[in-house]
Amino acid sequence: MREQRGMELPEKDTKGKDRRDTLEHPTVKDFLNRQLSEDGISVEAVQNFLYKGPRENQADDLTDFDWRDVFNITDRSLRLADRYLECLVLDKFESCDDEIQLTQRALSVLEDNRFWAGVVFPDMYPWTSSLPPHVKYKIQMDIDVVEKTNKIKDRYWDSGPRADPVEDLQYIWGGFAYLQNMVEQGITRSQVQMAAPIGVYLQQMPYPCFVDDSFMIILNRCFPIFMVLAWTYSVSMTVKGIGIVLEKELRLKETLKNQGVSNAIIWCTWFLDSFSIMSVSIFLLTVFIMSLLSPVAFGFGTEYLVRFEEQGLGLQWSNIGNSPMEGDEFSFLLAMHMMLLDAGLYGLLAWYLDQVFPAVDCLNITFYENQITACLGHNGAGKTTTLSILTGLLPPTSGTVLIGGKDIETSLDAIRQSLGMCPQHNILFHQEQPQTTAGFQVPLMLPALAFLFLISAPVTWVRFVPLGGMQRKLSVTIAFVGDAKVVVLDEPTSGVDPYSRRAIWDLLLKYRAGRTIIMSTHHMDEADLLGDRIAILSQGRLYCSGTPLFLKNCFGTGFYLTLVRKMKTIQSRGGRCEGTCSCAPKGFSVRCPAGVDEITPEQDLDGDVNELTDVVSHHVPEAKLVECIGQEFIFLLPNKNFKQRAYASLFRELEETLVDLGLSSFGISDTPLEEDAPPEGQAPHEPEEPSIALNTGVRLDLQHGQALLVKRFHHTVRSRKDFLAQIAFPATFVLVALTLSVIVPPFGEFPALTLHPWIYGQQYSFFSMDEPGSERLAVLADVLLNKPGFGNRCLKEQRLLYGGISTGGKLLVLPITGKALVGFLSDLGQIMNVSGVWFNNKGWHALVSFLNVAHNAILWASLPQDRDLEEHGITVISQPLNLTKEQLSEITVLTTSVDAVVAICVIFAMSFIPASFVLYFIQERVTKAKHLQFISGVSPTTYWLTNFFWDIVLVLGSTGNRKKFEFQSLY
Repeated sequence: MREQRGMELPEKDTKGKDRRDTLEHPTVKDFLNRQLSEDGISVEAVQNFLYKGPRENQADDLTDFDWRDVFNITDRSLRLADRYLECLVLDKFESCDDEIQLTQRALSVLEDNRFWAGVVFPDMYPWTSSLPPHVKYKIQMDIDVVEKTNKIKDRYWDSGPRADPVEDLQYIWGGFAYLQNMVEQGITRSQVQMAAPIGVYLQQMPYPCFVDDSFMIILNRCFPIFMVLAWTYSVSMTVKGIGIVLEKELRLKETLKNQGVSNAIIWCTWFLDSFSIMSVSIFLLTVFIMSLLSPVAFGFGTEYLVRFEEQGLGLQWSNIGNSPMEGDEFSFLLAMHMMLLDAGLYGLLAWYLDQVFPAVDCLNITFYENQITACLGHNGAGKTTTLSILTGLLPPTSGTVLIGGKDIETSLDAIRQSLGMCPQHNILFHQEQPQTTAGFQVPLMLPALAFLFLISAPVTWVRFVPLGGMQRKLSVTIAFVGDAKVVVLDEPTSGVDPYSRRAIWDLLLKYRAGRTIIMSTHHMDEADLLGDRIAILSQGRLYCSGTPLFLKNCFGTGFYLTLVRKMKTIQSRGGRCEGTCSCAPKGFSVRCPAGVDEITPEQDLDGDVNELTDVVSHHVPEAKLVECIGQEFIFLLPNKNFKQRAYASLFRELEETLVDLGLSSFGISDTPLEEDAPPEGQAPHEPEEPSIALNTGVRLDLQHGQALLVKRFHHTVRSRKDFLAQIAFPATFVLVALTLSVIVPPFGEFPALTLHPWIYGQQYSFFSMDEPGSERLAVLADVLLNKPGFGNRCLKEQRLLYGGISTGGKLLVLPITGKALVGFLSDLGQIMNVSGVWFNNKGWHALVSFLNVAHNAILWASLPQDRDLEEHGITVISQPLNLTKEQLSEITVLTTSVDAVVAICVIFAMSFIPASFVLYFIQERVTKAKHLQFISGVSPTTYWLTNFFWDIVLVLGSTGNRKKFEFQSLY
């Protein structure tokens, strides 16, 4: 239809027909072709565009786009634009009967993001025809675009202005200030019946220079917890370990009070003790800061070196004493000085410690040929240091060592020709056979040594490296080769088995002749058996030295008298039942008629204990019975105040009355340092046959499992930790999760806030007027400084705050030229007076509060003189809409947060149960109970299966009522 209408239009257009006829004229066509040839347009193309006939009659070499296509495209575009323009609402204002209706309408429009603001006049009604003198109005906007009214400023002050255009100036970019300005200007024009004489502009107050330290902002949130954690352990250990808690537990505080110590003295001593401990930390921190530690000084110096390199200067002699940072007094040169000072301090400290804590102090001892001297002492007594000095491994700080009349400091090479040693660690060539190692050190091995250590015992070699015991024996062998006259052995029997230990003992005793053997040991029995002389060292000093007999006489307790009682046979008569009757009914004592009398021999110990004790005490009153095991009685006979006749008479009486006393033998022995090892080749003790039948196989495993279940039951019942971990804590966390799952987070409601300056308390404001001679501005200044004053409250003593007012026109500074002066004078009549509001945005609502102050001042300055200024005013209230999209999203976030907390509570609840199971096995491992059960016969399979069964039973019991407490999934 459109195309047909387009075809009819040119027929009615006679001018169009004339144009087409003109283009058909040859002269016109030729002229136009020449004129349009530069633009690439021909007359044929124009005729084709204006063609009105059927499209099939158009020329094929020309485009088929003509005026009809343009008409159709234009028609479709206009219709499409008309359809879209129907969606535009040109009427931006809607009136509502009351505030409730406005709120409902605003919320519905807000869902489509088509709501800007709502203005409510609470003191005006639909039938009101004029404005009241004091106009109150309320602006309702989305909470996303205005400041929240539940706060008026930041809780904590921070450096820097609130100048972010999105986060801090919401009254500007949200449009609240513009709407307030329009409404209050309209109120002013309505009240004074004239256009607003003075305009208003806003300006944020300038802010001084500040440091934007984002690190401190981050540290502000975590620094308190770091400080608390840093001092928690120190304070808790001070309270517990110093004595406040410990002394109360041990009743020491009450004991001190009973002895007359006052409570004040006790607390003072606790304080001094705690302060002394804390002062150590303070001293170390001070030392660290002063660079008295060489790594600290070196680190600081390296840092300054790198900083100079970063600046492209490098460390030079010209700047070695300067700092790359402005205002810093530390330098690389000072770091070098501190390192030199540290070196001196360390040297002084090393010298002092070497003098105060020597390893060997004033040691004077003589070792004899053909003797073994055993050195005894605790760890750190100085044994190894002494032997190292004897062999030349360590030089003595003072004194000397003479070996065979030769000084070890001057003739060490000659001494080493006849010196052999075996240190604590094995010195071997591990890639060689033991025969090769010994052969490398001496061409000719002693036959006895080779037979004893290399041939007598079978040895298993792994990569040509002997086992630990064989390595030790080989090291001892090497110490004797080469016809060594002085042999130094440092703990030669450490790490060897008893058989090899006995072999080393025999070696030392066999090759003692012609040699001076010096050995160190920790075993008292070894020193007693091998040592011809024993030297005891303590803290680097020689405590005592002498033969074993001499030491026993000096420090021994006496002799052991061992009495062995003999066994005697006793004939006992008893009955043996051969019948099938019950021989011993419960509650009766009868003789079984089927019983047969028989005589059974029994063994019993002969001799009376009291009689034996009296005999020994009669001769030696100081004797003590120290042990009574089986047939043996052991008495301790002291060696102090030794009475030879008393001992002789005791032994004589024991020999004469041996049988009468019921003894089989007796003996006397010296008190050994330790009991000797059992002799070799002793037959192992045959175990006795059990008197009851033993379970084996599956029955034994079941018995073990039953015992383990009983043990777990008693442990669970008696352990409070298991009760808390398996029942109390999971139930508590599940209860918290269920409670949180039904809690509905409260909706955030923001109250209505009247915007006036005095909501910030008493602060200071300023006032300035740029045109003192202006009559209108003088009136404005008068109403601000006098009555009614700032805002709409008439309080003479009220000092306003968080803003200021600047009145007067802005004077332009122009170059004094004729043209500029004429233009300025011509535009001067169009310049209006402007009132500027300077606001400090630290107060969230200072901007709109002082904007209201400015409009009130303009209103009062513009009112006629017959009006009462104290009755007129403008009050603005900000009340954000509740239940907005932002609040709904916050509720969603809160709900999600609650779900996350519920999930965490459930995870914690379920984690306590397996943790309690693991804790039991950890306790079993720590207390060695698990190891004890394994060596007692419990198989690992039975142990783990039984405990797994018990844990599964507990888990099933705790999850048996899951349907009762079932709630919806958290995700």
